[in-house]
Amino acid sequence: MMFAQTLAVAVIVVSCCLYSIWTLLLPGTVRLRLARAVLRWPLPATLKGRLRQWTQKPVNDGCSSCAKAAPPQPTAAAQPIRIVRRRNGSGR
Repeated sequence: MMFAQTLAVAVIVVSCCLYSIWTLLLPGTVRLRLARAVLRWPLPATLKGRLRQWTQKPVNDGCSSCAKAAPPQPTAAAQPIRIVRRRNGSGR
């Protein structure tokens, strides 16, 4: 019984680590190369279809480069912070 729980926790931890590495740490170009390499493996048709769809998307992750960026919007003027002190025993 204890071995099954340990095995289940190990599988969950490893899969979470792989997911976080895949989504957060790897750049889009590396993920694209890995996905294209995995497409050469004998996989089920549904998994191959999803990978093929993912490899056809743009890799830039929503960034259109700094050259195409919109000019910055003017911000509001800075205003001083007003601090109001209360007296002890005022009841409010």
